[in-house]
Amino acid sequence: MRILGIDYGTKRLGLAISDDKETMALPYLVIETEKAEQQISQIRHIVESERIGKIVIGLPYKHDDTIGRRAENVLSFAEELKKNLSIPIETYDERLTTVQSQELLRDVKSSREKKRRNINAVAAQLILQGYLDEKVKL
Repeated sequence: MRILGIDYGTKRLGLAISDDKETMALPYLVIETEKAEQQISQIRHIVESERIGKIVIGLPYKHDDTIGRRAENVLSFAEELKKNLSIPIETYDERLTTVQSQELLRDVKSSREKKRRNINAVAAQLILQGYLDEKVKL
């Protein structure tokens, strides 16, 4: 089974996909639209075409382990996905993944705009890889 990782943002969704063995996450693409219907439609297409069996969405907890407005938006989006897809959807603590992805891309030779877009896919990769690594520990 392959797993789709999502770094949720109001303007962009970063996506990553695991290998079939669920051991490695790779950046996939960035969906650039603010319209939830279009986001869900594109995700539905990816789920079908890439044989996705589960979705993991990064949940941005605050440093004090509470959820704020951003996390509430993620939970709302996850509920919409659950209404539209028939696969399991989970959340995963994504604290600091955007910062980590910025650090990873800092030395990459690319335009600032391209790096900005890729940050979302790399953040999704970090979210999904963290989830996959944690599954191995269990």
